[in-house]
Amino acid sequence: MIRTISEQDWPQIMVIQSQVYHDVAPEPLAVMQGKWQRSPELCFVFYDEVKPESIAGYLLAHTWAGERLPDLGEALPEGVAEEYVFLHDLAVSPVYQGQGVGPQLVQHLLDRSQRLGWHEWRLVSVQGSVPFWQRFGFKLAERTVSASYGEGAALMRKLGG
Repeated sequence: MIRTISEQDWPQIMVIQSQVYHDVAPEPLAVMQGKWQRSPELCFVFYDEVKPESIAGYLLAHTWAGERLPDLGEALPEGVAEEYVFLHDLAVSPVYQGQGVGPQLVQHLLDRSQRLGWHEWRLVSVQGSVPFWQRFGFKLAERTVSASYGEGAALMRKLGG
């Protein structure tokens, strides 16, 4: 089941983040929460129906503008316009990987943000995840990204109807 993130979810979100990222440094809690606070309607958790207190994965997205993407580990600056949705982070607990949690969270974001009037999404693919994102129609963009995203990181973009 999917719902928007709430305050009590953060301890589990931070544990999942530390479990799944090995090519980039985990972001501090305040930085992660800043993304959620910018666009709470675009940030979700997937929870276990049998154990609703157990979070299987999370997705953080926020509105953004311009070509310079936010660096990992840095707080979002104030006053950035809103041109598109930046999918900042998708992580699934190792216990739930391979069970469709990630794809369900992504599709939920795409559907929800389209209902809110958004028709462009961008993200930085890390840890060799380009093929995963291509399944949702994201295409590689010809542009380098900040070194904070790790070696092999790639900017991807999707335009929707």
